[in-house]
Amino acid sequence: MKKILFLSLALLSLVLLGCGYISTGSRSSSSQDVDVRVGTNGLIAEFARNAPPQIVFEDGKFAVVLRIRNAGAYDIKNGLITFGLEKDYVPQIAVQDNPTLIKDETLPFDIRGKSLIDLRGEENVISLQATAGKLDPQSESKQSTLTATFCYPYKTIASATICIDPDIANIRPAKKVCQVNDINLNRGQGAPIVVRKIETRMVPDGDKVKPQFLIYFENTGQGISVNPKGYTIPCQKSEFNGEDLWNVAYLKVYSSESKGENQLVCTPSLENDETTGILKFRDKKDFIRCTHKDGISSNSDAYTSPIRIEIDYGYTQSISTTFNIQKPLKY
Repeated sequence: MKKILFLSLALLSLVLLGCGYISTGSRSSSSQDVDVRVGTNGLIAEFARNAPPQIVFEDGKFAVVLRIRNAGAYDIKNGLITFGLEKDYVPQIAVQDNPTLIKDETLPFDIRGKSLIDLRGEENVISLQATAGKLDPQSESKQSTLTATFCYPYKTIASATICIDPDIANIRPAKKVCQVNDINLNRGQGAPIVVRKIETRMVPDGDKVKPQFLIYFENTGQGISVNPKGYTIPCQKSEFNGEDLWNVAYLKVYSSESKGENQLVCTPSLENDETTGILKFRDKKDFIRCTHKDGISSNSDAYTSPIRIEIDYGYTQSISTTFNIQKPLKY
């Protein structure tokens, strides 16, 4: 009986351990399968309801609460928030816990994006305190507007697997491992600027073939892309000399080959750097042409290759709220 009991307990322990192992393995596998680089959101911001309240009194203080969440896949560092005030009616705004943190109505901020341990992205609540000014003697109330403008650097990373087939005329009888097709990327990449489509072309060049890609982009967010070299300009109201500021982004495109990673040549590009392409959005859309620099032998077999697109840009967006300033009631 003791032997039978011992064997039964041992068998039960093995079953439980096996279940635990399977469960742990399943959780690990599912977490690895999660792709945070999906969606079309970056920073999401809003004023809290009733903060500011609908009615505030002249010469008094009132609360303002700002909620921000980084719903994209890129961590924001060294971002700025600038508050637009009607200074005659709201002369001052400050962070409640640190009144000196806002300088010239500008507040710095950092906020993490989505990750495997935080699939929603970091969310912060900024508690502010504003001061209402005095109304004109003949005025009983005045509607005022408070605006928050956000300026921050952001990055989009898109990846796909493309088919490279040097047999342009399709005359080789052997079965090919892939076919050249356009690739639609409809899920977004966890950022407001997204890659929508990649068109693949094989361009003959002597005894070689140069794979070429037409890549289509769209700004799906509510804001405007800004030259990454001057992303703070809209919040600091300073001048930007040289290159275009608005609706601009830079990108680099890489493909992985048997000899290692290959950076593509893009057009249009920076004046002294043909591998850094420039996007200039019109109606929130643009496209660019990127080509293998050296090409591949036209006698090579078809093969698949990963392609990675990295887009760097600044981004600026604004939100606003209104409230009424009233004179205190007199009895």
